[in-house]
Amino acid sequence: MHELVIFDCDGVLVDSEVISNEVLARMLTREGLPTTLSEARGACQGLLLTDIRDQAEAKLGRPLPPGWLAEYERERAEEFRRSLKAVPGAAEAVTAGQGRRIEGLRRFARRIGKDTTDARADRPSRTIPRWRAVLGL
Repeated sequence: MHELVIFDCDGVLVDSEVISNEVLARMLTREGLPTTLSEARGACQGLLLTDIRDQAEAKLGRPLPPGWLAEYERERAEEFRRSLKAVPGAAEAVTAGQGRRIEGLRRFARRIGKDTTDARADRPSRTIPRWRAVLGL
């Protein structure tokens, strides 16, 4: 029996990658580096923000404005507040785990194509409250 279930929020409980990359594409385009959602996802998904900034500055041949990363995080947070939704079945999977129905969690993970052992902590003090709100928990 499992004592602990850890969820990777993004793409498992909520799908923020599209939103994050839409904001990124819009902001890079505004800076003179035309970028589509597809291009942002292909080139930047999974990178640290500082690496994304460095990559953009190299392509632009100049630094991004001071505070650009903080502005990106503000715009992304606002878009999350407006648009972030739970992946269908995510809230049920989390609450099933609270009742020790682990097999339901495994079925959910398989349905969305995720490995049940995959886990990552990404700034939990900021992300967990946001994801819990989206899931209604």
